[in-house]
Amino acid sequence: MTASFFEESDDIQFGENAKTPDTDFSASRQSNTKKTVPLAKQDLTFSAIQNPETSLRELLKNMKPSFLIAEDNKEIVRQICISAPANFTNPSFLIKKENTTILLGTGFSEIEISGKTYPSFPDMRLPFSEKDSIQAWIILEEIINIELLEITLPVLDFPHIYTTRKNIAYIRNNIKDAKILEKCRFFEILGNENESQKIAGITSGITKDSKYFCLQFNSQIFAYPYSGTEHISAKTFEPTYTFSFASTGEVMVNDQNFVAGDIITFDGKSVKNQKMKFTFDAFYVDANSIGVQAGYVLKDRELLSQGGVVLFTLQEDVNLKTIQGHIFIDSRGFVHRHEVMSIHKELVKAIRMSYEQIRSSEPDIERGQLVQKLKKEITKYAYVLTGRTPIVMPVIIDTKTRY
Repeated sequence: MTASFFEESDDIQFGENAKTPDTDFSASRQSNTKKTVPLAKQDLTFSAIQNPETSLRELLKNMKPSFLIAEDNKEIVRQICISAPANFTNPSFLIKKENTTILLGTGFSEIEISGKTYPSFPDMRLPFSEKDSIQAWIILEEIINIELLEITLPVLDFPHIYTTRKNIAYIRNNIKDAKILEKCRFFEILGNENESQKIAGITSGITKDSKYFCLQFNSQIFAYPYSGTEHISAKTFEPTYTFSFASTGEVMVNDQNFVAGDIITFDGKSVKNQKMKFTFDAFYVDANSIGVQAGYVLKDRELLSQGGVVLFTLQEDVNLKTIQGHIFIDSRGFVHRHEVMSIHKELVKAIRMSYEQIRSSEPDIERGQLVQKLKKEITKYAYVLTGRTPIVMPVIIDTKTRY
């Protein structure tokens, strides 16, 4: 599956979203269902004599974010996504991995609408669904506008900002508010000597010929053309897995040709084509309950697909602490139907034996602990019998002997 690219739509509407002390700004955004009007068709009333600071304050006050096209129908996949809207003079890159989003941008830039230029800021580039998951804003340009930064940070409540050491020093010397200073962290921009350095899980480097700027997040790498401090649109590049990147066409690095599917290794001194094997893990897509599944839910689904489920029910005399009657057992996706009877008989014997051993060694064991120990023992025995590890679900019903 190829990478998914976010494309900013032109559906941005201004007005009737002014933030007041009693207004929940994020709630008002999400509840606004009015039909949006293409941005180019709106009459923006910015005065030509307004400076960027005044214009930005007005924009922050009345802004509604842009929306992704058919956003509700998008599949959620475990991939990195890059966004580089073509209408921005300085493109930003939106990097996604599972529930984590990182905005990789060039600081504050400008947006041109109907021949007029207005100040832009990161919040305009993000769909509202990405706001809650954003973890960092990385500023790559060498010069940062302190006035715009002071305006935007308190209003947007942005997360940690990563920038160059030079910019950090400049921010510290010019912003007096300590709370804003807490939002700033270091992110080193490397030189043109094919260097690489790991900072907070991020490894970055520039190829020796200065053609490509490469970023690696954990074990995933992507790259895009590099020219000084100008970062060109990355639409033609697709991120891939496990220390590799591929482009939609050929890439020339250090006089070597690389095509889609080639694995490129960066060792700090050279860039070379490496032959290696790696496996892509399967991922689960469920668009009906986006944002609900936790990691353990997906793990259980994986176990169900691999080992199936075994359910057994037994009746326990609460006074005698013994099993009464038969043990009922059923399974799904565990063994072939021709083996069901024999395997179930063996499991019933194991259940009865395990129960008696647990009760004899711990007569006063609590019900919850008894269930967990039975589950553990039967899971082990099922693996010995079949080589599979099913999900085991014990059910114990209380009974009382009548005299």
